[in-house]
Amino acid sequence: MKRLLTIVFFAGIFNNLFAGSEIDSLMKVLDYTISNQSEYTDKKELRISTLKSMLADKQLTYVETYNIHNKLYDEYKAYTCDSAMYYVHANIQIAEQHNDPERLNEAKLNLSFLLYISGMYKESLDNLSTIDRNHLPDHLKAIYFLRYEHTYLNLCFYIRDEIYSQKYSEIFKAYRDTLLSVSDKSSNEYIVAHLEELVESGQYDEMEQICLNRLDSLSQENHLYAMTAATLADSYYKTGNLYMQKKYLILSAISDMKAAVREQSSLIVLASILYEDGDLQRANNYVEKAMADANFYNARLRNIEIAKIQPVITNAYQQKIENQSEKLRMISILVSILSIFLFIALFYIYRQMRKLSVTRRELFDKNIELNNSNKGLQNANEQSHILNEELNRMNLQLKELNLSLSEANFLKEEYIGHFLDLCSNYIEKLDNYRKSLSQKAAAGQIEDLVKSLKSSRFIDDELKEFYKYFDSSFLRIYPDFVSGFNALLFEEERFDLKKGDLLHTGVRVFALIRLGIEDNAKIASFLRCSTQTVYNYKNKIKNKTLVPRDEFEKWVMKIGN
Repeated sequence: MKRLLTIVFFAGIFNNLFAGSEIDSLMKVLDYTISNQSEYTDKKELRISTLKSMLADKQLTYVETYNIHNKLYDEYKAYTCDSAMYYVHANIQIAEQHNDPERLNEAKLNLSFLLYISGMYKESLDNLSTIDRNHLPDHLKAIYFLRYEHTYLNLCFYIRDEIYSQKYSEIFKAYRDTLLSVSDKSSNEYIVAHLEELVESGQYDEMEQICLNRLDSLSQENHLYAMTAATLADSYYKTGNLYMQKKYLILSAISDMKAAVREQSSLIVLASILYEDGDLQRANNYVEKAMADANFYNARLRNIEIAKIQPVITNAYQQKIENQSEKLRMISILVSILSIFLFIALFYIYRQMRKLSVTRRELFDKNIELNNSNKGLQNANEQSHILNEELNRMNLQLKELNLSLSEANFLKEEYIGHFLDLCSNYIEKLDNYRKSLSQKAAAGQIEDLVKSLKSSRFIDDELKEFYKYFDSSFLRIYPDFVSGFNALLFEEERFDLKKGDLLHTGVRVFALIRLGIEDNAKIASFLRCSTQTVYNYKNKIKNKTLVPRDEFEKWVMKIGN
């Protein structure tokens, strides 16, 4: 039993990993297909251009012209509504001029499709009412009932009124029943109506099998493939299989892109799902793409659909971009703070060198004065004694200044070396980070770009490296600081710092004080914590000291002298 449970457990894990990998791969295919849509659009435009060039032949019969118009309608009906309308109306005129009722009715059926797909349901029904179904051939009767069924079906979704939706639902079901009774079972009209019937009756397994068989027989560049995949995705949604819904929505959207279809809904539904999943980058890209296609096609109904969700997705995406910009701003502030520390150190060294220069000049003048006095007043012991005392005092000052200069020179060399190296490293890392982001953006790796911007790992790693760098630099300057600091504390409160360890945050507070940074706000900014936290660290350590609390910081300043 334990082995069986283990096998089931790991099988579930591998299944989830495979499922996630499959969806990720399909999403990348969809992104690539969208970015290269011009390739498929160019193919369609070439077919359209070829058909239009055939119309230039003056020897065409009206039937040949009508057939070419029909092919142009097929190319345009899911690509550009207005152009499809133009060729349908042209065929209506041709059929009327030549008194050809069969072709006239066929053209009117095509017109009804364009009318209801554009949201003009009344006009579609008015147009259908002009067709005498008793004189229609069998292949057009199926299309006739399908047009009625889909017009009333779309009205149900559009109206969303309990009374009228019920009324229209009964009408479209009646037309569907008629369609199923008169059409050939192998025809597209029969299959579409039969699938709708299976979904409505809850026979999802049978519907799924029909759709999968149909997908196997269709090219992905065929618009029927996209519609079948969308129907299958809707079925999975109703059965609660959201993973399979997402998979076939992606396949449907890929097919729409490859077929250069502008009148499509899969991308809109997929954008809503991705928004719920938190993938705002793709959700925003897809809803903008869907809106651009709807405007290109001039689909009023699609524009209304998209207008409901686009502001929500766009606002969420803009907020995410602003958050990422704020993180980049924080990195810039950190670099600026480091630069300020460097300038402060340089200014301090400059002042010490100025003081040393003045002291040397004074000593030089005193030596000259002493020499002159010794030559002129060799017998003036008292004056010589006074001068010797003054010389001793000046020598003592010189010794102290030399010690101060040695420390200043040591700090200068250490600080300048460490901070220039640190700033150089940060500038190089930020430049590499910028190049990495630029390469991802140029390569279209938007998802990786967003993940990189979203992650705080860069800042956290650099802060950890910075504090490690600071601690090691400080301990090279004051190698006895920890032992001197521990000597001021009770034995049981002393810090045990092994080789390679970072300073305790409390010790780091007093290390900054030893460097002359006494302002709590500056220490807090350096340690990326609140002023109150710095104050608490100070009080906590001062409560453990052997020396008076108010003199503790003075003792700290003597460490390493």
